[in-house]
Amino acid sequence: MIRIHHLLALAAAAAVPLHATAQQSYPAKPVRLIVPSPPGSIADFVARSVGQELSTRLGQPWVIDNRPGANQVIGIDACAKAAGDGYTTCLVSIDTMSLNPLLMANLPYDAVKDFKPVSNLFYITQGLIAAASVPASSTKELQALAAAKPGSLNFSTLGAGTNPDVFRHWLSEKWKSGIVGVPYKGGILAANAVVSGEVQLSWIGIGNIVGQAQAGKVKILTVNSAR
Repeated sequence: MIRIHHLLALAAAAAVPLHATAQQSYPAKPVRLIVPSPPGSIADFVARSVGQELSTRLGQPWVIDNRPGANQVIGIDACAKAAGDGYTTCLVSIDTMSLNPLLMANLPYDAVKDFKPVSNLFYITQGLIAAASVPASSTKELQALAAAKPGSLNFSTLGAGTNPDVFRHWLSEKWKSGIVGVPYKGGILAANAVVSGEVQLSWIGIGNIVGQAQAGKVKILTVNSAR
C-alpha cells in the first residue's frame, strides 16, 4: 500500500485567468478552498494551516469549505463545477484522482480534465489500527484471531471503493476472514469509531490517532512507511 498523497488543485479553467492576470495582484477577493473531509481531519488541519499562511502572504482570506461524503466526491465535484477563475481551489488525493475513476461508475467529474494541479502539500502515513479491546497486539496475532472466527471482526471505512475499503477487502481475502466494512464520512470519524470501540479495526492516517495510541486507547499494528 502507498502513502496517501494530497495536493492543491484549481478548477480547470483557472490556469489561464491566473496567468493572464499575474500583473493584476491576484487574488483580488477571497479564495475558497474546498476540503472534501470533515472538520478535525488531518486534511482539514493542513488546509486551515495553509489557508492561514496564504491569507497572510497574499492579503486575501482563504475560506475553508468542508464538503465531506461519498468518498470525497461531493467536495471534489463542487470544485470541478466551480467557475474557472482562480478563486476556487480544492484538496485532492489518490482517492479522488485515481481510485474513484477506476472503481466508481458515472463519476460526476473528470479527474484529468476538470482540474489543474498547483502544489504538493503533504503525505499521510497510514496504519492498521485496532481497538484497545481487540485481543491482538500484532498483525500475526490479528490474523490468527480473524482466521479462528471468520466474520467476527468489523472495520471502519470511508465507503465502498475507498482506500480503507480496498485494504479491508485485500486483508479479508488474504486471511479468508470475512471482515465486515462499516462506512463513515471521514477519516477522523472512522478513526474515532475504533478509539471508542464502536468498531474494531481500520486502515487510516495515523495522524488521526497518535495521541490516543500513546495513551493506550487504540493500537497501531503496522504502518505503510519506514518513517
